[in-house]
Amino acid sequence: MEEVESKYNTYSRREKWSIMGHSMGGFGAMKIALKYPEKFIGVSALSGPLNITWIDDLLPEIRAEHGSSAPYDFIYSGNVTKLIYSMAGAFSPNPGAIPPILFPLNSEGNTDRSVLGLWEQHNPINLIRNWQGNPDMAIHTYCGDLDEFELAKPNKMFSDTLDKYNLPHTYRQDPNGDHINSLFTSLPQGINFLYQVMDTAQIRNYTFADGIASVNSYSVYPNPANEMFFISGDNISIGQISVFNLSGQKVMQIDNPIVERGINIGKLGSGIYLVSLKDLTGNTSTLRLIKK
Repeated sequence: MEEVESKYNTYSRREKWSIMGHSMGGFGAMKIALKYPEKFIGVSALSGPLNITWIDDLLPEIRAEHGSSAPYDFIYSGNVTKLIYSMAGAFSPNPGAIPPILFPLNSEGNTDRSVLGLWEQHNPINLIRNWQGNPDMAIHTYCGDLDEFELAKPNKMFSDTLDKYNLPHTYRQDPNGDHINSLFTSLPQGINFLYQVMDTAQIRNYTFADGIASVNSYSVYPNPANEMFFISGDNISIGQISVFNLSGQKVMQIDNPIVERGINIGKLGSGIYLVSLKDLTGNTSTLRLIKK
């Protein structure tokens, strides 16, 4: 994770990136994106543990992987322990040591609060508190209710915190999903989410059904919007407005809109949407809109 962050600092000074982490990498991806929100256009974390207080719930399982009583060695063995190693790689690295981490449990099998203090610095909730304004970054998280590592609770806590700060995002808590087998469901969702974000947020403009779009000459405001949004631009002659969610589903379509009156989106849920504008000559433009 240190290497990834170093490469990020080197190569992303002039670019907008997207990042995805699945399973044991979910928290690392989210940490980097939340730490540098001005540099990322989208982040997707799939079944990643996102709150350090969650570790206390797994202490019995971690101890059980290393014997019945103290002292414990906590070598890199056992699924839950490997998960904690991965978290430590993101939150408490110790370059040069073997292994190159500060493990958050001591030999008595209790949490080491000095190490968890390092983790707290990268607690996603604390990183959000440090944001200035409302970064223009799309956030997607997924977790299954049947997750073997009991990650549904911290993932839901993270989503609730984003709601508290009025930060649009998408969150899916799959009632039938687990941690391993859900890979075939959650990974395509995350890839599709970031593909749509990167490919339609005024980077390469085209719509889902209409092929190559014209050069973008329109904008939408206010953005973020609450009940209404308006369209600005030269020679506005819109024949059709379509609104898609980030899964590619069309959630609204208005033919021959009266643009001057604005577009009512009061019935849409909070999140990020793609607004496709087709003018009277058939050319299209796609804009990104945040719904509060």
